[in-house]
Amino acid sequence: MPEPAMLRIRPARVNDAKALVALHYAAVHAVSPGHYTPAQLAAWSPLPDAARHAWLRGVICTPTLRVLVGEVDGQPCGFAIADLAEGRVNALYVAPAHAGCGLGRALLAACEHALQAQGHAQGTVRASLNAEAFYAAAGYRALGPALQPLADGSALPCVEMSRPLI
Repeated sequence: MPEPAMLRIRPARVNDAKALVALHYAAVHAVSPGHYTPAQLAAWSPLPDAARHAWLRGVICTPTLRVLVGEVDGQPCGFAIADLAEGRVNALYVAPAHAGCGLGRALLAACEHALQAQGHAQGTVRASLNAEAFYAAAGYRALGPALQPLADGSALPCVEMSRPLI
């Protein structure tokens, strides 16, 4: 019987940006058909390039954002971004090969802990349509449909959700 994988959550480092952009691309483009069109997926996560790497390095360095990396056996396999000022989980992605291993739940718990530490009693998220069930299973309640603005000026249909943190 194989040994269980070792999960670890740590703060992101600037040199993680390239790997995390690639992970984001893989996770978004693995979304099952029916939730979003190929054009929406391409707008949500375009091909990784130097501009996207630079953008994520900037996000990692933003003091009001907490970027967390989830590692499995020492390799980055997921990441999340918590907006400490707004009390919001801005992003949470897990590599397709590691979906269902508990990494997403661990990243979400770490984000919620960071939001609580900043005094937020409520956590919010704009859940993608494919992630709504994940957040509901974690205790988030759907507030209604929403749109998530994308870098190309389009917007992605999603669900505004919230959960008490205390």
